[in-house]
Amino acid sequence: MDNFKLTRPSLVFDFDGTMVKLFSNYNLKKTSSHLKEVVKKYGVGFDDKLDAFDVFSVISCALSPTDTRRAEAYREADTVLTEAELEAVVTGQPVDGVAEGLTQLFEEGFNLGIATNNSAKCVSAFMSRYCPTVAIPVVGRVGERPELMKPDAWSLVTVMNKMGCVAQNTILIGDTSRDYECAVTAGCKFIGMAHSEYKYERLLKIIDAKDIVCNYRELKEKLLSISG
Repeated sequence: MDNFKLTRPSLVFDFDGTMVKLFSNYNLKKTSSHLKEVVKKYGVGFDDKLDAFDVFSVISCALSPTDTRRAEAYREADTVLTEAELEAVVTGQPVDGVAEGLTQLFEEGFNLGIATNNSAKCVSAFMSRYCPTVAIPVVGRVGERPELMKPDAWSLVTVMNKMGCVAQNTILIGDTSRDYECAVTAGCKFIGMAHSEYKYERLLKIIDAKDIVCNYRELKEKLLSISG
C-alpha cells in the first residue's frame, strides 16, 4: 500500500461483519422458514435449512430469466430479508469501535462510503442509531438484481461514483473473500476486518496479516500510517 502514502485514500466499508455482527442476536432460521413458504407459490422449493440469503441463488436456478415470476420472486424474497435485517439491526452487535471510528474518520475529512449486500434501509437504520452525524453514500442490495451482489463489483463501483473517487486511491474494508474478490475486480486495495479469531484465520487464507485489522482503532492507526 506504499502508493497510498502521498494521498489520503477514499474508504468504502462493507456492512454486515465489518461494521456490525448483524444477526448475532437474531434467529435467521425463522426467516428461512418464512422464505420457504413465500417462494413456494412461485414453484420454487427452498430448503429452510439453508442460509436465508441463499434464496436468491435457489430462485435463479429454479426459474429461467424469461420466466416473469422470477423478478416477482426476487422482489418478495428481498422484502422478507429486508424486514429481517431491520429487526436484527436493533439487537445486532456493533464491531468494536465502529461508532467512534467512523465518526472520527468522517470528521477528519476522509471520503467514506458503504457498499453492501444488505439493504440500504438496514444500513440507514444502523447509521441513525450509532453514527447519527455521519452522512455518507450507501449502495445496498437491489432486490430484483441479486446478481449484482458481491463478489460482483457493482455496489463498489457505484458507490465510488457517488463519492467521486477512483479505484487506484480507494480501499475496501471487508470481512469475507467476497469482499476481497470485489475489491480486486474493481481495482481497489483491501483491508480485512477480523472481529474474531475465526474471521482472522479465514482472512489469512487470502491476504497478508499486515492487511488485517481487528477493530476500528487499529484501522485508524493503519490509515494514518499509509496516508503520510
